[in-house]
Amino acid sequence: MIMFAEMSQAMLGFFVAKIYKCWIVERSARLLCLLGIAFLLFLGSMSVADEPVKIGSRRELFVDRLLIDRLIDAELRMHHPVKATRPKSPLPVAHYITILKDSDRFRAYWRGSDPLFEGEIHTGHGGETVEYAESLDGHEWTFPDLRLLEVSGKKHRNVILANQPPLLTNFSPFIDNCPDVSNNQRYKALGR
Repeated sequence: MIMFAEMSQAMLGFFVAKIYKCWIVERSARLLCLLGIAFLLFLGSMSVADEPVKIGSRRELFVDRLLIDRLIDAELRMHHPVKATRPKSPLPVAHYITILKDSDRFRAYWRGSDPLFEGEIHTGHGGETVEYAESLDGHEWTFPDLRLLEVSGKKHRNVILANQPPLLTNFSPFIDNCPDVSNNQRYKALGR
């Protein structure tokens, strides 16, 4: 594998020979040759950093050569997206959806609304609900028949919270992975 600095020097030698030929043979192309020389001098001045780049604990994507000194038997390659098939049972289009991965399941929580709510509709209104679904693959979803709360006059299958304005507007669940948290207290949420 050729390092970037070595590659720059090899390219510099090749292009200097071409520019010299251009300068001698075609006098009308001198401006273009001068621009080429300036670019090659700039390229030749670029070198690999002497010290590692300090990124601390932040995450970095390796999509360019900024943080990579050399690649041996490897390459940078952007993959093309693949269109997925439409799920037979997708999640609804909803506000404030949160998907959590918990062992072998994905668990989705989103803000819904009681279709029979008759009050004024605004953010945080009394008809807002939080609904739940789960999936093994994150693509196909099941909506368990929990029947925990009454919505629209009947026990709704997957509503887990209702009738708590304005707390459900931006309900944000998370899993507490601290080692001293008991198993029945792992699921927590923030709300306003």
